[in-house]
Amino acid sequence: MSEKRRIIKKNDGSIEIIIPVMKNKKDNETLEEFYNRVFDKVQLPRYDENENQVNELYNLPYEDIDSSLIPQDRTNRNEWRKDPGKNIEVDQVKKALKDQKKIEKLNKKNDLKTKLNLDDTEIESLKEMLK
Repeated sequence: MSEKRRIIKKNDGSIEIIIPVMKNKKDNETLEEFYNRVFDKVQLPRYDENENQVNELYNLPYEDIDSSLIPQDRTNRNEWRKDPGKNIEVDQVKKALKDQKKIEKLNKKNDLKTKLNLDDTEIESLKEMLK
């Protein structure tokens, strides 16, 4: 059986993937009714105690796709993007920025190790002491 997923495009360009839990399908509803119920509920407006709308997924563009179109490799899932009618792709600019931040963090750590003449074990020990 092929299952649907709802891909919601968030305001920052990232996507949210809604995966219905099949065991929650009611006996008296069709598969299509089940998907509509689950998907629509996720995007309903919700309000806090001050009546501010708090559902970040409310009224955002979406596309329902077959579950087989979701990439199996989840390595860069935080950088996934999807335009209507296209496959899910990795946003290479966002991935490059993320990789650059990792490199900068590693360089800072190595500079600190050199300046303080510490090894990785000593640095981890210091981190534990500072918690």
